[in-house]
Amino acid sequence: MQGVPLAAISKRLNKFSWQLLEILYEQPELAKKDLFEKLGEKSRRKFEIEYAKIYGASLVEEKPHDYDGRSFQVYLTEEGKSILSLKNQIHNELGGN
Repeated sequence: MQGVPLAAISKRLNKFSWQLLEILYEQPELAKKDLFEKLGEKSRRKFEIEYAKIYGASLVEEKPHDYDGRSFQVYLTEEGKSILSLKNQIHNELGGN
């Protein structure tokens, strides 16, 4: 992603967005519906808003499923991995556990 520093993007992410990214880091490929279910969030609208935010920031991408071309798997992009690394680095510098 050119032109927008990851630090600036990270300031616009809320707890819910970070959870989405962390789940995808732990499970590198998930169907979008499975990601929603893993969050345990009841509001589909809230999920869609936050998902659109991280998708629009190029932190995640969708690719057709290998066996079912009608469904998509969600993956972290390199930017998504980098922003998580940045978050962890800042957390460690602030003395977090």
